Amino acid sequence: MGLFDTVICEYPLPDGREDNGGHFQTKDMDCYMGAYKITADGRLLEQESRWVDDESLPLGLRREDRGWNEIPFHGFLSFYTSDDGVWREYNAKFTDGRLVEIVVVPPAVRFGDKS
Repeated sequence: MGLFDTVICEYPLPDGREDNGGHFQTKDMDCYMGAYKITADGRLLEQESRWVDDESLPLGLRREDRGWNEIPFHGFLSFYTSDDGVWREYNAKFTDGRLVEIVVVPPAVRFGDKS
């Protein structure tokens, strides 16, 4: 297990699935527990945040979110989740920060699947 980033997808997914409140994960970006958003109009945004001192917390730090910035990402972004034991994965293709398409990644054979 390692670090990952969260993806919120406001853009309609090809299989009609809803975003589920931003519980998609990706390891295709910086993997610093950041957040990215695919907007309804196909832009890719990164959440700006910083760590601030907070002695009321066990580690003495808390993350302060400061808004969203559009980024000129060029390439593929794979994001995924598991709902009730069902793996769901998508590949989003971006050109200069604009979504070109999102495709569903077919599921692999699952453990216990005898078909």
